[in-house]
Amino acid sequence: SIRGICGRIASIWNYAIRKGIVESGDYPFKDFVYSQKYKKCNRVYYLDKVNLVKLRDWFFDRCINVSGELYGYNEGIEDKLMKKNTIEFSCMFFLASFILNGSSPADVALLKVDNCSRITIDGVDYWKVEFKRKKTGRNVVCLLRRDILTMVCFERYLGTAFMRGNYIYPILRDGMTDKQITNAVAKFTGYTSKNLKVICNVINEATIMNNAESSCNEPLIETEQMTLYVARHTKANDYLSHPGATIHGLATLMGRSVAGLDTYVHMIRNDRDLAAAESLSSI
Repeated sequence: SIRGICGRIASIWNYAIRKGIVESGDYPFKDFVYSQKYKKCNRVYYLDKVNLVKLRDWFFDRCINVSGELYGYNEGIEDKLMKKNTIEFSCMFFLASFILNGSSPADVALLKVDNCSRITIDGVDYWKVEFKRKKTGRNVVCLLRRDILTMVCFERYLGTAFMRGNYIYPILRDGMTDKQITNAVAKFTGYTSKNLKVICNVINEATIMNNAESSCNEPLIETEQMTLYVARHTKANDYLSHPGATIHGLATLMGRSVAGLDTYVHMIRNDRDLAAAESLSSI
């Protein structure tokens, strides 16, 4: 969007002002007001691998300390990760949505213990998560390798689900009507998307500094486009980047019909898109 592009330019200006490179009075955006049409983007936004890894690393640095295949929580973080309105929970939920086939906020919020089982494939342990999509009624099956990301973003909540009517994540409660569930998910999605924008602004600030100091040109996250649904679009494009990916496989992964996949198929327009597609893989 025009707003997103100008926002990234403004971030560079703010960095230059803080470093004393330019005068604050020369800042070109102080009188800008954007109408709604300039905030809209005509394509579905997704994170490339570089920025997806940055988001994961922000979460790990803030929330846990890792030693080999073991991890522990940083001081005071466990409580924050159990409160649905915190910035830490927002980042965790985005990453959980990504590893759960990019499932929608409603589908992830509705997951219960009965949807989950442990399996082993070729000596590797996985969590198998099976459910019907709320929107389409189609079956979805997710396989989560038991790595640190899965343990922090999924297994930890599975182990405490008995405290909240067997819902895996602390978003819904037993006895809610369909309307109450819809309202609760909408409210959660709203403030979570706002929290994700805050996180992405922090990540962009670090990227700008690194670009300036290292003379590189890593892309910034389009903060204005960042919502929970970006996890779904990112997962779809992640799958399509792998050899052997098929349109029917994508339909199965997304819990949609083949005819309804245009939303998730990102058109390769230039060399940057092609390079991103070549390098994108699961995190």
